[in-house]
Amino acid sequence: MQSKWSAWNIWIFIICLIMICTTAEAATSEKSTVSLSKTSGTVVKVSSDKKTPPKAVDTKLKRLQQLLADTGFYPGEMSGVLASSTKDAIVRAQRMFKLEQTGKYDQKLVDVLAREARIRPNKYRKKLSMQATAYTSQDPGCGNLTKREHLLRRGLVAVDPKVIPLGSRLYIEGYGYAIADDIGSAIKGTKIDLAYESRSEAFNFGRKMVTVFVLD
Repeated sequence: MQSKWSAWNIWIFIICLIMICTTAEAATSEKSTVSLSKTSGTVVKVSSDKKTPPKAVDTKLKRLQQLLADTGFYPGEMSGVLASSTKDAIVRAQRMFKLEQTGKYDQKLVDVLAREARIRPNKYRKKLSMQATAYTSQDPGCGNLTKREHLLRRGLVAVDPKVIPLGSRLYIEGYGYAIADDIGSAIKGTKIDLAYESRSEAFNFGRKMVTVFVLD
């Protein structure tokens, strides 16, 4: 009789150990995610506690991005982060002004762009007389993104790609430098739609004939 009770107690002890181990493993698994390796088929635990630190904002680079936008080289946001779109815009501007193509912040480029933003370009590939209207992201049927997936802002315009290829750098009299970045169902032929930040600015612009210089 005594031996039977001893065996029963041993079984209870083993079951309790199994339950404790299972509970501990479940608690540990909440802190990690399990992914299946595509190459070996093995299960790998990846910690989910690690967070990617935000990239530092460079105020000088942010200023350069604004100048690139003001002169029609950069369609993106003024983030102060050297992403691929900013590098491409820097190289494009450096190539245009015959500077060393580093793709990095360059004080010489800043100085050149600051001068460029204040003057009308004297070299262009094509000159067009176009009927211009204005729009904003708040207009009915308009979204926040352009056709080329950039946040709609002043300096980005909608064109007919058959007349002006998307991505072209432009200078528009009465508006300034711009990038052909969007399209519209009503924008056909020699019509162009200029983006503004507010509906009041767009309303004040109205509809008028403008001279558009296609720079590249």
